[in-house]
Amino acid sequence: MTKHVTTREIARLLKLHHSTVSLALRDSPLLKTETKKKIQEAARKLGYKPDPMLSALSAYRLSKRPAPFHAVIAWVNNWPVREALLANPVYRGYYEGACQCAKKLGYDMQEFWMYEPGMTPRKLETILKARNIQGMLLPPQRAAGIHLDIDFTDFFVVTFGYSRHPQNLHLITNNHAQTMDLILSKLVELGYRRPAYCISPSADAGNNYIWLTRMLCLTERYPQLCQIPRPPLDTKKLAKWIDKQQPDVLIAYSDSLVEIESLGYKVPQDLGFASLATYPHNSHISGADQNDFLIGQTAVNVLVGMINHQERGVPQVPIRTMVDSVWFPGETLRPQPSPPSSIPAKRGVASRSSQTAHSKR
Repeated sequence: MTKHVTTREIARLLKLHHSTVSLALRDSPLLKTETKKKIQEAARKLGYKPDPMLSALSAYRLSKRPAPFHAVIAWVNNWPVREALLANPVYRGYYEGACQCAKKLGYDMQEFWMYEPGMTPRKLETILKARNIQGMLLPPQRAAGIHLDIDFTDFFVVTFGYSRHPQNLHLITNNHAQTMDLILSKLVELGYRRPAYCISPSADAGNNYIWLTRMLCLTERYPQLCQIPRPPLDTKKLAKWIDKQQPDVLIAYSDSLVEIESLGYKVPQDLGFASLATYPHNSHISGADQNDFLIGQTAVNVLVGMINHQERGVPQVPIRTMVDSVWFPGETLRPQPSPPSSIPAKRGVASRSSQTAHSKR
């Protein structure tokens, strides 16, 4: 044997074709499991190590032609209402990005719904093994802390976000701390001084409380900002809260804008509005574009890398991959006078005396 063991040398010793050895070392689903294990064990004993330069050349050549079909990646939907998962624009971005990347790499994405009649975690495992589906993507759960009782021992798994419990798998998500940094820096730059954080406690749990803690930290970095108590969840009380607290900009999810405008406030004339997850392709809302499509692509790239390196099951040390947001200027923010003007009360409700009182605050 030469100092550097090659696939041809392994093939000669095992009396196999070198292409069979190459497929086995890439864990190709085209081979039987027993054959792959035999070849992989022989390669390990012989001290085989892939040549990084040859691997790079192979990857370059593959990128220049359509990828052949390799296998299926399971997209596991654990939402009681099947359509609700992709009704969320962020999660749809994850899915579409993952599908595009999977197709480029020669994989097909297929959804498996955990609320299908008769479906159980054990049955899902049986189906995936029978169909030789080894890669699995776990999109966000419907609420934080949900446990999906699947035995991941024989699978390659990547999850999105922090909602699944326990958080012991490789994870892809938005860089929530950077997102809040981006939003507050833009608001300060525009002259806003009374930002209100309008995210529910349940949503805080879903992002591991990073947005909330980061905002509290940044109010110390920007002493010109005034801290305002979190608004009530009850829409009927929201107008009174705005009237009392006088925020000049709300930080919320995009769908909250409809609620604000239904109360009679004009955005951005009366109130600024910054979304923590805006969708530039179909929205005028200012805020952070979390690059949902890129997050989906990244998840598949990580998953395929795990397949190539045979990293199955629950890892000893989970790795969290963060994707930064970019700013989308939109139309719901505008430069503020200094000091910012007070916020008008709800249109058609407040009396002239109350509006006068507001102007004196």
